[in-house]
Amino acid sequence: MRNGERGCEAAIGCPDQEDKMSRTMSPTSTMEMTEARNQFGKLQKRVQDERVIYVTKHGKKAFAVIDTEYLQIILETIEIVSDPESYRMFMESMEDIKNNRFIDHDDLKRELL
Repeated sequence: MRNGERGCEAAIGCPDQEDKMSRTMSPTSTMEMTEARNQFGKLQKRVQDERVIYVTKHGKKAFAVIDTEYLQIILETIEIVSDPESYRMFMESMEDIKNNRFIDHDDLKRELL
């Protein structure tokens, strides 16, 4: 392993993570409170597809229904950016990804053992 290189398995920009991240950018939708009440049983599937559904009352957003996986991503992001050391490491990792500095999983495993 070369100095400063990180394994792709932990990087957000890795191919297996890109699909997960692109899904987090899904568009949101809005529905009236009455529709949400009537469609409550279908909301789980819909929020998995749309990530966030704003429920309105009298035309104004009253609350949001958020997919739990998406919420976890949001909370982890907040945790990373609120800790200076974690944020610094994240930014270094993003720079490594941008510059194609990756290490093969087997090489990393050998180095750690």
